[in-house]
Amino acid sequence: MTPLRFLALLFTLISACLSQELPHPSKIASATPPGTHEAKYIIRAKQGISKEDADGFHNTLVGIVGDEDEVKSIVNEKDIPYIWLAALTAAQLKKVNTDDVVKSAELEQQLVVAEEPDVPTANKRRDIVNQAPTADSPIIDLRMLSTPPGNPFLDHHEVNEHYGYDDVAGQGITIYIIDTGPFRFAHSELRPPDSSVTRRNINVMRNPRTIDENSHHGTCVASKAVGKTVGVAKRANLVTVRIDVTPGEFYFVEAWQAIFNDIEKKGLQGKAVVSSSTFVHVPLEAEAKAEMISDLDEIIRKILGADVPVVCGAGNDASKSIEPNKLPAILAKDLPIIVGRFWGSSSDDMVKFFETGNTILHHRQKLPVEPEDEFGCLNLDVTAPKSHLSPGREQLPVVVWIHGGSQAVTFGSAASGVCDATGLVEASANWAKPILFVTVQYRLNIFAFGDGKSSRNLALKDQALALSWVRSHISSFGGDPGNISLAGESAGAVYCHAHLVAGARVKGAILSSGSLYLSPPQPEEKALTLRETLRGHLHALGDFDLGTAPVGVLVKAMEASKIPSWFLQADPTLEGWQTKIGAAERLMIGDVQNESVIWREGVWAMETSAIVDAFSKAGDHQEALKRHYNIHPDRPSSCKIGALDFINDYKFLLPAEEIARLSRATGRPTYRYLVDEPNPWQPSNGAHHAKTGEHMRRALVAFLHSQEPWNPGRHAAFGPYGMFQELDSVGVGCRRRMAAIEFLQGVSSQVLDKVFFALAVGRISLSN
Repeated sequence: MTPLRFLALLFTLISACLSQELPHPSKIASATPPGTHEAKYIIRAKQGISKEDADGFHNTLVGIVGDEDEVKSIVNEKDIPYIWLAALTAAQLKKVNTDDVVKSAELEQQLVVAEEPDVPTANKRRDIVNQAPTADSPIIDLRMLSTPPGNPFLDHHEVNEHYGYDDVAGQGITIYIIDTGPFRFAHSELRPPDSSVTRRNINVMRNPRTIDENSHHGTCVASKAVGKTVGVAKRANLVTVRIDVTPGEFYFVEAWQAIFNDIEKKGLQGKAVVSSSTFVHVPLEAEAKAEMISDLDEIIRKILGADVPVVCGAGNDASKSIEPNKLPAILAKDLPIIVGRFWGSSSDDMVKFFETGNTILHHRQKLPVEPEDEFGCLNLDVTAPKSHLSPGREQLPVVVWIHGGSQAVTFGSAASGVCDATGLVEASANWAKPILFVTVQYRLNIFAFGDGKSSRNLALKDQALALSWVRSHISSFGGDPGNISLAGESAGAVYCHAHLVAGARVKGAILSSGSLYLSPPQPEEKALTLRETLRGHLHALGDFDLGTAPVGVLVKAMEASKIPSWFLQADPTLEGWQTKIGAAERLMIGDVQNESVIWREGVWAMETSAIVDAFSKAGDHQEALKRHYNIHPDRPSSCKIGALDFINDYKFLLPAEEIARLSRATGRPTYRYLVDEPNPWQPSNGAHHAKTGEHMRRALVAFLHSQEPWNPGRHAAFGPYGMFQELDSVGVGCRRRMAAIEFLQGVSSQVLDKVFFALAVGRISLSN
């Protein structure tokens, strides 16, 4: 399944260097033309053969071929030949297949790369990725080849149309290589092209073994440069980290820690890749190995947190192939890791390189400047299973996604990787429940707010227009115009709620971490105050007004005004929103554990007395409110945590419960969920604005197909640590402050607003 939006360049690795289920020798023989025509064959020995038998077969093969120079072989760490390359006729191949040493023989084939389909894309950043490298825009599309180095039988001075040593690829990138083998910088794949490209070594061993330093060892990292050429990232700066796996001399964790230290010291965040060529063969007892894996997991999280991808390639033979169930969870499933294998066994639990992993993208010295454009942003992206694009296929459920960002910022927009729906759509197709995913761009901040003289709430109008377009045209992409669900997160959920209240014609709705309770429609006087603030900054920049200032000037004025978030303006279509649920037939709504994190920086800077005073604004309810949230004048930390808990409950948890109650009262299927998965980058932060794991994706896909993702009478709980549970009221009470929620339900919003405004106004920060 190839999604429409992100048709990536597919590496078709048909090479002897890839481990595949081998064809039966008879099939190889029958594929060879009769007569004296020769073809090159990869011949593999059975596992566990002795050196005497292997050497004997080698001599036999030389005798069959008739020229020792025409027989090439690879030996293992015990110096036993186990793979041979030779040109054979059909008659010669038949003789080879009768030898007891031979496991299989297969035709040698060149490494080939499928051409990229000529499919236009609306994603500007992806267009940049597909450009050829230049001095200002170095190569940014690195891919792992699971073969060190390339085809082992390919003369490394040879360059053909399929494989070469690219003198451009890797510019500005540092590649850390961990391996047990030596690194010979004289090797053509490692030799720097000029003095600007560096080669370094980090030594973490005290007593390294003596290994033949003439053995070949490449970078294992290749890059798409231009056309069909696949080549080693020769211009990358290489840092080799050699380890040993002999008992008592194992320094794997130390090696990874040394890499992390080097990344920080050299300032290589976002400019490096770590390639681990060995992983599983760890000569440690089970308890020690478990401790090592735990330590390694923590270090790798730090490296990934520094925007440095980790790439695991296999070893050099079947005994070192990667088994996914032996990897730490972080490498096996959680993060963008490419897993490769070289030669490998035919075991089903081995991962083939071309069946898993993601491309390493946009690791460059500087990111492109994305132009701001009031109308040029108005695009939408459709992600669809390729199999359903042809006419006559069944029409699929459609979800229209509205991104978040405080109605102000673009870093969570549909153009970013945050909203890349490729994985979700691919998973839905693999589960035989395919969906279409539409991400919507819309105007933000002042461009959506308006100047007060023309239309307001322009973001809502942009989104409504997108919905109308989807209803009219989605069938051309294989979507069902009668089965459209609207979904959004944070500010996107605020917009979704607004569309429901305004009567949007959708079958389902998904509100994640937001609603109109989070950002209610505000009266004109508040909108006027905000516009006047911005006008003041415009005048300071020149003779500009909201209606005449160029886009760039407006952006500068907004930066100077430090307005962190915006709001919807009161409108007749939104009146009575507290009691309206809309016409959607199904509703899914959820919150995460620490929603108030965006206020953390501001609240943590407050004086304890200011927090106590804020809670005192609850009047007759202040003492009970303080008890529920542990507000004590002599306990500063408790006050700050309690303030954040109140914001969390009042603006996220209470609204989710209230909207779910209102929806259930109409008799429609209503699904309430909680997400408590810790943040993988910094677990102490807890979960915030998170959608985690396969359970969540499966539930979402089931909902879109009008199936029950879980029992609607219970709360679904995603996390912590990958768990999924269906909770009754007791279970929910163990995860959320439901006693406090029951109390808040008995207090008017006017009273609670006073407390909220005293705690939260001016203290939101998207940098938390």
